[in-house]
Amino acid sequence: MTITEPDPGLTHPAPERGGSPLRRTLGVLALDIAVPTGAYYVLQALGFGVVASLAISSALAGVRVLWSLARERHADAVALFVLVVTVVSIPVSFVVGSPQLMLAKEELGIPPMGLYLLVSGLRGIPGMTAMIRPWVARTTALDAAFGRLIARPGGELTRAVCRTQIVYGLVFLATSATRLTLIFTLPIDTAVWVSGLVLPAGIVLAILAAIPFTGRAGALVEAEAGAEGGPR
Repeated sequence: MTITEPDPGLTHPAPERGGSPLRRTLGVLALDIAVPTGAYYVLQALGFGVVASLAISSALAGVRVLWSLARERHADAVALFVLVVTVVSIPVSFVVGSPQLMLAKEELGIPPMGLYLLVSGLRGIPGMTAMIRPWVARTTALDAAFGRLIARPGGELTRAVCRTQIVYGLVFLATSATRLTLIFTLPIDTAVWVSGLVLPAGIVLAILAAIPFTGRAGALVEAEAGAEGGPR
């Protein structure tokens, strides 16, 4: 999957001031686990088949993506990819009749994303500025400082962003391998909830493992904003 980054030197929209990006991320992850997993077990209790239960619970995840897109009025690449994979995987799973393939549908995108982040990070190409920016630049002055720093090729902020995405790339690849192993070795009723926890747990692990680099990025941005003499 190709992820296109905007020119980091361009003016960025005013940062959001409401709520912590980390809390929002963890909240979305919790919702993505609870809704499909809970729906699957409810449908099973109502007598639906395994594939039908997985298909309907996946469709609910797709509806959540559509609702988010309508609310935010912004179609980001990752959300659209999730929606497309969901729409394609449901009829394919009914034709093939494999609940394991239904559960494994996310692996169409996670490994390519992980590989992209890893390779681009190793090559010194910042590919996560859109994600990291609101975490470390939550005021107008800090956002402007971020834009100035990331526009400097090979600068310290660029290196911090690249090291962050190397961490995420490795975690995505590891979580994908773990999910596939669990999906195709565990009983399907167990694999539904266990595999559903792996990616969110991996993202939390990546957030924690990348703290030294995101922390460094935040310190660089604050120092740059302070050097300009503007209020933060």
